[in-house]
This record gives sequence, structure tokens and C-alpha cells, in this order.
Amino acid sequence: MPYIERQVYHPVRHGGLDLQPGQRVRLFLDAFEHADPPEPERFFGAGAHTCLGRPVSLQAWQAIVAFLGGLDSRVAVAHSVPRDDDIFAVPSRLVVEVTA
Repeated sequence: MPYIERQVYHPVRHGGLDLQPGQRVRLFLDAFEHADPPEPERFFGAGAHTCLGRPVSLQAWQAIVAFLGGLDSRVAVAHSVPRDDDIFAVPSRLVVEVTA
């Protein structure tokens, strides 16, 4: 399950836990993947913790979606094998079928 690990710098209460400075915590990202309605932008953080690659990533995926949407062919996922990764939920293998 994808997560990020952070160190607590100021005392905070979160999720029923009292977190103290120096503690390391894991923040699981599955809530961002399966939100209803989907909010993929939240995966990239906010404020001082915004991912520097966010604009490029979002533009790249918009370009991919636009390109595939403009094809006369149909593209469908035939097989996907998840990657064992602590940060990103991406497949280690992705097979797609393209039909006219």
C-alpha cells in the first residue's frame, strides 16, 4: 500500500493519536486513490509540501488522455501487475489492447 513517511515537528492530534516531536509517522495514500469523488490533485500535497513535479505530471497525463481520446481506436487494459512500491501505486507491467 503506497505511503509517505514524515517526522513530527510540532505536537499534533490526528486520527485519535497524540503525535509528538521526533516521532516518525506513515501516511497512507490509498484515501487519495479511491476518494469519491476522485481528487487526484490532493495526492501531490499542498502549500510548502507540494510536490515539485506536480505541474509536469498533471500536464503529461492530460496530454496522454487527450491523445488516446482522439484516436479512432479503442484502448483497454488487458492485464496489469501491481508494483511492490512504498510510494507510487503504478503497475510493474501493463498490457493494453488496441482495437479499431
